[in-house]
Amino acid sequence: MNRYVTGEGFYFEPNYVIPVNTKPTLQIARPDGTIRVNEPVSFALPSRPQRTVYGILGMIQLLSGILLASRSSLGPYLIVITERKLACRFLGHYIWKVTGSDILPCGNGTNGLDSQQRADEDKFVELLKTFLASDWIYYSSTYDLTRSLQSEVTSRHEKSFLRANLRFVVNRFIAAPFIQVLEQRTDTRLEDFLVFCIEGCTRYHSRGIDDKGNVSNFVETEQIVLVDDDVASFVQIRGSIPLFWRQNINIRYKPPFEFYNHASMTSVFEAHFKRLLEDYGQVTAVNLVNHRGWEGELAKMFAKQAREFSDPKMNYVPFDFNKQCPRMQWDRVSILLDQIEGEMSQQGWFTGRLERPHGDGQLSFTQISQKQNGVVRTNCIDCLDRTNLVQGYLGRRILTLQLCHFGVLDKTETVQDFWADNGDAVSRQYSGTGALKADFTRTGRRTKMGLVADGVNSMMRFFLNNFTDGKRQDAMDLFYGHYTVRLDNYYSPFIYRFDYQLLVSPAIMVASFLVMFYLLLTSSLSAGTRLFMTLFVTFIFLFATMVFFNDGVRYVQYPRLRPPPVAAYARPWASALADKQRKLFNAIDPSRKVHVI
Repeated sequence: MNRYVTGEGFYFEPNYVIPVNTKPTLQIARPDGTIRVNEPVSFALPSRPQRTVYGILGMIQLLSGILLASRSSLGPYLIVITERKLACRFLGHYIWKVTGSDILPCGNGTNGLDSQQRADEDKFVELLKTFLASDWIYYSSTYDLTRSLQSEVTSRHEKSFLRANLRFVVNRFIAAPFIQVLEQRTDTRLEDFLVFCIEGCTRYHSRGIDDKGNVSNFVETEQIVLVDDDVASFVQIRGSIPLFWRQNINIRYKPPFEFYNHASMTSVFEAHFKRLLEDYGQVTAVNLVNHRGWEGELAKMFAKQAREFSDPKMNYVPFDFNKQCPRMQWDRVSILLDQIEGEMSQQGWFTGRLERPHGDGQLSFTQISQKQNGVVRTNCIDCLDRTNLVQGYLGRRILTLQLCHFGVLDKTETVQDFWADNGDAVSRQYSGTGALKADFTRTGRRTKMGLVADGVNSMMRFFLNNFTDGKRQDAMDLFYGHYTVRLDNYYSPFIYRFDYQLLVSPAIMVASFLVMFYLLLTSSLSAGTRLFMTLFVTFIFLFATMVFFNDGVRYVQYPRLRPPPVAAYARPWASALADKQRKLFNAIDPSRKVHVI
């Protein structure tokens, strides 16, 4: 669409070729961001559009927006797509990846803000840019990416935002102002201006379930097979263990685990699975975590909640992946597949004969041969590596059956790259790196290069999860609306008083390491003196290292917009580690209290 910018506002019109007086138009007034649709232009337009944009993501209020009432030069921010890349073409519809965007202030600067507020405003905008620069935002102007083929057939709402499954709409919060204006109009299609994007959360800052039954890292994956006019699809889902639990990052490779056996856990567990049963039908819940150690505690509680839920349409299937597939014998996943094969046969998959795709994104089928009547829900701890491998096995087995059904493959052929790419994409979004075990998912065998890649990815995850994911989670919380800028009792979440005592342990570690290195190279000391000094410096190094790791929670990067991930059900915070986190978060601004969301 074409974008015109003047001092009075923004003006948008589709750039497809029809008589100008019949084109829908959208105006956004400056500085207050008032939205007008198909109204006469209230300000003079430039002779040419300043830029072509490919869609509006939404509008967000930051400090300049909430202070608008008292300072007339300020206003909200408009977010538009300026660059895109074709991801694929599907049934005549174009699926795009967002590769560039603009954040346009409706106001005329930040002159009405004080110095701290201006600094905060810049950091809020930087967080939005961080989120928009991610490599996993997709949209289509004509096809609903938020629904599976089967649910698309049964959804007959005329407007895209009524059809969309909002659980998967990444910009649902910032798009709300436009939906409120456009949903009542019949003379304008929302798709002409606004786009719905699909995309979550970071690894250790989002675990378990919330008080509404939503789980972290919930992903619906659909594989679609097209053979001429015949279409088949198969849907799988993954999601965090639906219990109240978390892990506290503290520079250790495997952070400590905390579980909260709150009275409301049973009700939110039931809410989660009732929603799955309503959306998908029969649910087979495959739990891949270890049956020993702290993972075993989660497995026992998951099994207990599943027994108490006692719905015949939900079957809990525990499968200790690491025990059943020791020493990288991952082909033994076939044991699990044989165990649930009967349920998968009952659930089936969707098959139909396509008539033609409609321009409004809806599909029409001349014949629907069968529907998928259930879903396999798979989880491990992160819902990444073990889950990717198992879902790849399930997908390939169904894919082989689908292709044999269409008569284009015999039963020995499989397709693996798709599931490896899917696992990498989910893993990059959640943990920052590609998936582990990806070589086996892709090739069906373990390779030396795969082992090296897993080692590199594991170290990268360690660094990213401890030292960068806090900012990434802040960017997501701001964009999703989990954190909103409020004028009442506003405090700056970015004020941080650095404790220079934190430098002592790392400095001693570095100094003692350099001394040990010198002692190994020098020949000016006697053997006895050198041995004594080496042992002494080694002791100092080990002691400083122990202090560093015991105090690791003070070195990691936590999100600043919201408190550490302790939900309302965790009151009062039970552990000493959580209490330390609370004190550290309060240190950002001692004048305020930590609030629990």
